[in-house]
Amino acid sequence: MTFVPPYLAMPSVCVPALRLMAQMLPGRSMELTMGDRDRPELSEPIPDSVGLMPPEEARRWADAFDDLARLQSITGHFFPIPDGFTLRDARDVKDALTLLNGGRTRSHGATASLVVVRCEALDRFSDTSGPLRMAAVYEGIAYDFGGNRIDLGPMVEEIRVERFLNLPQALRQFDAEGEATVQIQLAQEDSVVRCLGSKLPT
Repeated sequence: MTFVPPYLAMPSVCVPALRLMAQMLPGRSMELTMGDRDRPELSEPIPDSVGLMPPEEARRWADAFDDLARLQSITGHFFPIPDGFTLRDARDVKDALTLLNGGRTRSHGATASLVVVRCEALDRFSDTSGPLRMAAVYEGIAYDFGGNRIDLGPMVEEIRVERFLNLPQALRQFDAEGEATVQIQLAQEDSVVRCLGSKLPT
C-alpha cells in the first residue's frame, strides 16, 4: 500500500489517507468493500510493519493538515501544502487558530533581550527589585508558511520578567549611545502571553 499526494495538493486532500494510516495498528484488520457488496473484497490483518508512516506520526500530520485547512477556511487564504512544511509550522498554525478564536497563546523561554530608547524605562528597571510584567502592542502579527503570509491583525504581548541581567552595562551603554540592549531572565511559567487586539491590559 502506498500513498502519494497529488501535485500542489490542498491540506484537506491528505487528511483521510493520514487518518487511515493512524489507525493501521498491529492486531487490527483492514477491509476493502466495493460498492454495495455485502462481503469485503479484501480483508487482511495489519502486520507489525506496514511500510508506511508510523501511526502516531500519521496522526500528528493528519491533525496538522486538518488545522491548516481550518485556518485557510477562517481567513479565506487558500494555498497548497507548502514545501518544507514541518510540525513546528503546525504549532504555528495551532497558535494562529487559538488567537483567531479569542484565546491566548503561552510560551516559555529562558532569556530575551530588548532595546531601550528612553532613559525613563531604564530608571524604572533600576527601581524594580522583584518580578515585573511588561506589555506591548504590535500593529500586526503575521504567520508565514512557505511564502504564504497570513495576517491576523494587532496583537498584545505580555512578558513576565524575573530579573534584569545586565543593568549596569546597559546604563553605561545608554549614556554613550542613547540606547541600550537589556538582557532579561523570563519567568518560568507563562513568560510570554499573546492575544489579538490593541488594548493594553490593566
